[in-house]
Amino acid sequence: GNTIDTTGAFPVFYARTPAAQWRAELESELGAEPDGGSAFGGVRSVALAPGGLIAVLDHRAPQILAFTSDGTPDGSWGRAGAGPGEYRRPYSVAFLGDSLLLFDPGLSRITLFD
Repeated sequence: GNTIDTTGAFPVFYARTPAAQWRAELESELGAEPDGGSAFGGVRSVALAPGGLIAVLDHRAPQILAFTSDGTPDGSWGRAGAGPGEYRRPYSVAFLGDSLLLFDPGLSRITLFD
């Protein structure tokens, strides 16, 4: 059967049963161009909202892009700058309920878009 070795600094689990087989399938594609290329220049972070909305932070784009769960463009958030709703060096995005949080170390702040 399965065993756990606790003699070292960290427990090690040894499975004697066959490993599960995983398979990846494409469900939707964001930013695909007709020529097979991508509309994104440098995706840095992606966040999924509870309702299925997807936020894509492309640090080369002027805005954070929004997509529906089937990949359809659905608006954007923010823009480059230093004022409210703007960012200088965006790093990551996350959803807090229906609000989008943007971490921007370039301006030393977290911006909340609602």
